[in-house]
Amino acid sequence: MPNGPHTHRPTPHPSPRRRPTLHRHRAGRPPPLRPLNPPPAAPAPRPAVILGLRGAVLPPALLAEVLTRGATTRIVVDPRALPLNPGYRPTTAQDEFVRCRDLTCRVPGCDRPAIGTDLDHSNPWPAGPTHPSNLNDKCRLHHLLKTFWENWTEQQQPDGTLHLSTPTGHTYTTRPLSALLFPTWTTTTDPPAGRQPTRPAPPRHHPGRASKMPRRQRTRAQNRAAYITAARQHNALQAELDRAAEQAAADKRRNIRRKTAAAIDAMKQSLDPPSDYGDDPPPF
Repeated sequence: MPNGPHTHRPTPHPSPRRRPTLHRHRAGRPPPLRPLNPPPAAPAPRPAVILGLRGAVLPPALLAEVLTRGATTRIVVDPRALPLNPGYRPTTAQDEFVRCRDLTCRVPGCDRPAIGTDLDHSNPWPAGPTHPSNLNDKCRLHHLLKTFWENWTEQQQPDGTLHLSTPTGHTYTTRPLSALLFPTWTTTTDPPAGRQPTRPAPPRHHPGRASKMPRRQRTRAQNRAAYITAARQHNALQAELDRAAEQAAADKRRNIRRKTAAAIDAMKQSLDPPSDYGDDPPPF
């Protein structure tokens, strides 16, 4: 009962802390997952390839920096616009397209850059046309093997896919390296619909064909020694020319200094000598 005018309220006791509830799931029944809708990823930028540096691949970031520093790009001609060439040698546009399509020698296991390879007719000319659908890159060694070695055959598809059959009886299928680096680039070139040459293809297999392969005139060691000798001669000649240029420049500087000194002396002699006033006191 309250006593007096003031009422005494009981002191409240703190409520016990609530423990976190643990949700248990039976084995084999994982908790349900909420579906996530991540934003669509931006398309990955495409790399670039430098043909002259052993097929070096430039990542997109480095390519962008190179472009900002003044590098220029040139678009390769559309393969569908490449006409049939009646001659043996490919045109400049055909040569550029095939090298950009293949990027390396097309023989399996060979990574020789296309900038230093030969363009080979898959079906020998004139039976096969001079057209990208019948051209591929081969290094000089494999070009000679394919041309002169017996039982070496190949068949090329319009997209550049090559089926090779070697003298050992093995068959290999290779695709251009650009199909891996630039998968969205269409490299299919349909065979020309024009009139094909009527001359038959030269025989591929006959005894003694390998004997027609060109022979080396010098061994590799001899070639290396000749290259070193030529390089030393070139360096010696260049050093002699540099010394002669330095001597000529020094002689020219000496002549200029001598002429300048002579001109100064002549100017001094041409000036009137100062007047001699003797012992007269100023003002004169």
